[in-house]
Amino acid sequence: MKFGEKLIHAGLIDGVQRDEALAHQSNTGLRIGEAILELGHINERDFLKALAREMKTQFVTTEKLRGMSFPKDLLRFIPLPMAEKHLLFPLLVVDDQTLGVVCSELQNDSTVENVQIMSGFAKIKFFLSPGATVRALIARRYKDEEDAFDRLEELRQQHPGPVAYARQKKPAPMIVTPDFSAVDASVLEPGVDRERATEQENEVVPAEVTPP
Repeated sequence: MKFGEKLIHAGLIDGVQRDEALAHQSNTGLRIGEAILELGHINERDFLKALAREMKTQFVTTEKLRGMSFPKDLLRFIPLPMAEKHLLFPLLVVDDQTLGVVCSELQNDSTVENVQIMSGFAKIKFFLSPGATVRALIARRYKDEEDAFDRLEELRQQHPGPVAYARQKKPAPMIVTPDFSAVDASVLEPGVDRERATEQENEVVPAEVTPP
């Protein structure tokens, strides 16, 4: 089942919105999920949860990335040309062997190997975020364009749908786990542990990530 169909099956969009996104995809070259998001037909967090479940990984939202501070030293692990070409951003050092990287889609083996060589890390752990968000993050942190996220927000507010996030909204409390991932506490009932939060046994929980 294609990703757009899965979103319909999950009740996140309808057929009309899917068709509008397909037309937008044809005009822009965006992937279908990004097209749906750009049109405002889906909330960013719902989109990222669905994509992370599809890719069996985790995600980090625009709001979190906008508010985070990053040591300049992280940028040396991925040179700007590589970051712009593949939409990659070095998020955090998970451990001595692993670099956490924000991306808009999972990378092929060749790109992963190049990142390993350039960064010096044996393992690369990817976290998903929208492509427009990764571009804004690169512009803000590599190029010191302080208005990068403001421009992104202005673009998103051109669409009245749920994609335009409210900057004044207070983030839900986060439960940080030992592997540096985090679960939005608002989705868990009191006393419900992370394992029980999975929809199926052994299913990867697409949780947000918060650096330590």
